[in-house]
Amino acid sequence: MRLSRPFIGLASAATALTLAFAACNPDATAPGKQQVPALTAPEAQSIGREAAGEVQSVASSFTVGDLFGSAFDPAFAPPATSPTGLCPSISPFPPVDSDSDRVPDDVTLTFTLPDCHFARADGASLDITGTIGISDPTPTPHDFGLRVAFGDLQRQYTAPGGDSHLRRLSGVRQLLKTATEFTGVDSTDAHFESTHDGSGDFNKAWVVDFKIDDGQSFGWDRHLPSGTLTVNGTSTRTRGDVTRSLEVTTLTGLHFDATCTAEQKFDAGELQIVLTGFEHSGTIDVKFTACGVYPAPAVSRAIPGSVFISTARLPSPPVPAQVPSPVSVPRGGSASVAMLSPSSASA
Repeated sequence: MRLSRPFIGLASAATALTLAFAACNPDATAPGKQQVPALTAPEAQSIGREAAGEVQSVASSFTVGDLFGSAFDPAFAPPATSPTGLCPSISPFPPVDSDSDRVPDDVTLTFTLPDCHFARADGASLDITGTIGISDPTPTPHDFGLRVAFGDLQRQYTAPGGDSHLRRLSGVRQLLKTATEFTGVDSTDAHFESTHDGSGDFNKAWVVDFKIDDGQSFGWDRHLPSGTLTVNGTSTRTRGDVTRSLEVTTLTGLHFDATCTAEQKFDAGELQIVLTGFEHSGTIDVKFTACGVYPAPAVSRAIPGSVFISTARLPSPPVPAQVPSPVSVPRGGSASVAMLSPSSASA
């Protein structure tokens, strides 16, 4: 199968970013530049957790079905609903799919307040703003490409006591699939802010690959099936005035369990994150061991400056029941994500 010109261009851009990150290293000390402090264990733990979260974010945007369910969060399932139930808005509606490949030619999901404000009885809330642009890089030939552009897509969680955490995503992911595999490029930037941890940024130039498990099937308008994900590339991570250059490598394929109802759906696999700065070195290993189990820190002294992050040390959090994703549907429209084919869209 030939790669589309937009896909090749994006892959070339990711390669250029990788070379640029390697050649221009923020960790290096230059005349007049403040010296970068040595990596500490708490900072390494934060980097490992952020990388694990970005991997989960990548897996959640592989299919149009998952993207249309972006407003859904198990922690804010009904009765924690929005005041209007119209989140997100969809334009155009119904989407156009010229080549009937289940990927819209060009559709935008827009998240605004108060439509995308979700509140629970205990005082916790979730606010979602921004846009997701979903498009077919080649809308006329019947192939299997997907381009996703995030426009300051922000999710802000506020706890009953007032503490908050937000993540804002910008940039592009582009994918090409066969019957059993995805290959793609992730060039997104994530910004974080929280009451206790301050603010920071995690920028990616990753090449991603996903192979579905034997016996599984794939459809753009369905959720991602079980399979194995690999991510490789470079990142920069900034907290305060400290910027780290990172090389991210998948040591063992990350297995995605589609039957897992927790937010963290990887049950096996290992990432390695290496600091590539000239001043300091360090290695962070992120291991996934079970559905719903999040990374917990454990410092290894075998290699000076290395930190081991394993999911084995924390119990799985309570798993809420899955419910259908809240999707805004104009009057007369259908809430099913299967509406992406022209025939079903007009139903």
